[in-house]
Amino acid sequence: MTDNEQKRIFANNLTYYINKSGHTQKEIAQILGIKNTTLNNWCLAKAMPTMGTVQRVADYFGIRNIDLINERTKDDEEQILIEQYLKDDAIRRFVLYAGGSMPKESRDKFLEAMIHTYEATRG
Repeated sequence: MTDNEQKRIFANNLTYYINKSGHTQKEIAQILGIKNTTLNNWCLAKAMPTMGTVQRVADYFGIRNIDLINERTKDDEEQILIEQYLKDDAIRRFVLYAGGSMPKESRDKFLEAMIHTYEATRG
């Protein structure tokens, strides 16, 4: 894997987790004690942090460092959605209410809708 490919993968993953967190780049940069321009360069795949900093970023998001440096697959996305569904009782109740279905059927419908939305946003 080339340096540019690794930067792109990291940038995509970092952007994903930033968006998921609901915080701005500026807020996250302040919390991590780095310059906003540094974080922005990582998100634009212009630079890559050291592995120690990758670990700090992963710790901030509550994820593993490989979640930032490895390319995500559709299976990874499905697993993330399943974990979200299983951990969040409000999501399960909403899906059951909205779907009017049995739990497994509701979960499957939820995952299908979330995957479709994810794929549409990735272009």
